[in-house]
Amino acid sequence: MTSVHRSLVLALGDEQCTRELGDAETMPPAAWAAGVERVRAARYGMLPRWEAWRRLGHDMAQRLIHADESRLLLESMRLLPLQRAFASVVVPIAERLRRPLELDFLPTPDGGVVVVRGSIVLHPAVWQGSFEGLIAEIRGRWSVALLQLGPQRIAMLITRY
Repeated sequence: MTSVHRSLVLALGDEQCTRELGDAETMPPAAWAAGVERVRAARYGMLPRWEAWRRLGHDMAQRLIHADESRLLLESMRLLPLQRAFASVVVPIAERLRRPLELDFLPTPDGGVVVVRGSIVLHPAVWQGSFEGLIAEIRGRWSVALLQLGPQRIAMLITRY
């Protein structure tokens, strides 16, 4: 099982994804996204699509951050300033998607703007839900709003409430 397959199973908690996608050495982004779509439909098919994608992203982030291999990352996220906490999660996300990603964090008085650049292969609501799941682990209460969407860029406003 490749690291991408393992990450997909870990993220989605569904061995069926591995059976459907096989054990190929590489997994194209479209195949990965298709596996995610199947799980979204199976788990949250009755919800409006945007909400279903957002919840799936949240679930993925929670499963990844609470996996045994991510314990150190989880503990460091709780101690680091917001900018460094987000920077620390970009590498694992990029590794799981097998895509180079860059992250910028522009601080604001009550949070900041996170800009992710690179091959954005998943639905924007998955990204929104993922960051909601990640910031749920950081001290305080936060909200995430999408500011800009595109195939190579997504920007999210993160505010403390």
